[in-house]
Amino acid sequence: MSKIRNNIKEIFPALALLIIIVIAFKEISFLIHPLKHDAIDCSYPWSFFLKTCIQDGVFPFWNPYQYLGYPIYGSAQSILWYPVSMIFSFSFSNLLHGISYDFIFHVWMGGVGMLILSKELGFNKKIAFILALSYSLSGFFVGNAQHLYWIVSAAWLPFVICFYLKTIASYRIKHALITAFFLFLMIAGGYPAFVIILFYIVLAAFIIQLIKHLKIKDYKTLRKTILLHAMMGIFALGLAFTQLLVIFDNFDFSSRGDGLSLAQNLFGPFSFKALISFVFPLLSVKSHVFANTDVSMGNGHIGILVFLFFLLSLFYKKTPKHRFFLITGIVCLFAALGEQFFFRSFLYHYLPFMD
Repeated sequence: MSKIRNNIKEIFPALALLIIIVIAFKEISFLIHPLKHDAIDCSYPWSFFLKTCIQDGVFPFWNPYQYLGYPIYGSAQSILWYPVSMIFSFSFSNLLHGISYDFIFHVWMGGVGMLILSKELGFNKKIAFILALSYSLSGFFVGNAQHLYWIVSAAWLPFVICFYLKTIASYRIKHALITAFFLFLMIAGGYPAFVIILFYIVLAAFIIQLIKHLKIKDYKTLRKTILLHAMMGIFALGLAFTQLLVIFDNFDFSSRGDGLSLAQNLFGPFSFKALISFVFPLLSVKSHVFANTDVSMGNGHIGILVFLFFLLSLFYKKTPKHRFFLITGIVCLFAALGEQFFFRSFLYHYLPFMD
C-alpha cells in the first residue's frame, strides 16, 4: 500500500499539470476552436496527404499538390519519420482533432520535462512544479501554437538537457542512450534550427568538461566523457539515419538548402520592445507594431512571479551548472534580438548552419 501511495505522489504533479494545461487551453482541448495559421495552412495538408497515402497502401514519395510537386518524404519538417504525430494522425478520423490533441500532448510533455529537469537541478518539488507550469504556459507555447514543429522541439528539449546532465554526472551509458533517444525525437519531429542551436550549447559544455579534466589530468574521466558524447551522437544519428539520408538526398529540392539571406535571418526578432512581455504579455501581442516584430515572436512571458524570482536570483551565488545556464540564456537572448543587436549577424557569418 505504501508503495502505491508513493507512486501516486510521484505522478500526481504530472497529472495536475495536465489538468491545468487542458483548462488553460480549453478552446483547443475541448475542440471549441482549431489551431490557426500554419497549423491549418501547413501542418494539416501535409498530415492529411501522408495519412491518406499510407491508408491507401502508397508510400508518400511525391506530393504533387504543392510547388508543382516535390519529394515530401525528404522534407525536414515532414511528420513521416516522427512516430508521435503519426500516431495522433491515425488515431482520429477528424485530423483537426488529432492535431489539437497532438498540441496539448506536446505542451504537457514540455511541462513534464521541465518538472524532472528542475528536480535534476536541485529545486524542491514545489519550485519544480511552478517552473514546469511556467514553462508549459509560457509565451513561447501560447504565441507559437501554430508552429507545431517548434512546439515539438520545445517539448523534448528539457528531456534532452535533463538526461544530458545525468550523463555527465553519472557517466552511465543508460543515460547517454536516453539522451540520444530524446534528441532523435527533436530531430524527427521538431524544427531543425532547435537542434542546431542545441548542438552548439552541448559543444560548449563538452569543451568546458574537456578543459576541466585536462587541467587536473584526470585522463580516465576524460576518455569516458569523449566516449559517452560519441555514443550519444552515434545513437541519435543512427535512429534518425533514414530521415537524414533522404533529407540530404533531396537537398536540392529545398530552397533553404543553400541557406537564407541575412535579412531573412534577422526578420521577426524578439525585439528590445518585446522585453516588456515578461511583465505585460498582452501589450506585445495586441500591438505587434509596437513590438516591431511578428506577433508570434514578441511574447516571452513566463509569469510575473517567476520573472521576479529570476531577477532576485541574479544576486545569489550560483553553482557552475547554474552559471552555465544563465550565460547560455543571455547569449540566446542576444541572438534573438536580430537586427537590433550585432550578435545575430556575427553568428550568421561565422558559425556553420546559422544561416
